[in-house]
Amino acid sequence: VLRILGCKEKTLDEAIRHTLTAFQQNNFGVTDSLYAPIGEAVYPHAALLNHSCSPNCILRYKIGLKSSPPQLEIVACKDISSGEELVHSYVDLVLPTETRRNRLRDTHGFICECIRCAG
Repeated sequence: VLRILGCKEKTLDEAIRHTLTAFQQNNFGVTDSLYAPIGEAVYPHAALLNHSCSPNCILRYKIGLKSSPPQLEIVACKDISSGEELVHSYVDLVLPTETRRNRLRDTHGFICECIRCAG
């Protein structure tokens, strides 16, 4: 079955673990207007955005009727030049550098080398 589905994993346990890891690294914590968490969701286009502790955009959610899912908006938070990569922060920016870097390593599997962390 795994081969038919195009999975590279050899066992069902490996495929489940791979899928859960991908979800954990690419899902979004949905927040209300006061930034209180209200759930998690997958937004494939937004998952393409990379991280920076000096972001040029932020993510916010339009929450409407309970019967419709929250809409993700990507909003510029500074001037962005044509062709410039959109980057947002995966972590709380008020945290100390070491804490941000450790959290990114633990939850996303990389050490941040952005201008704010490396500088």
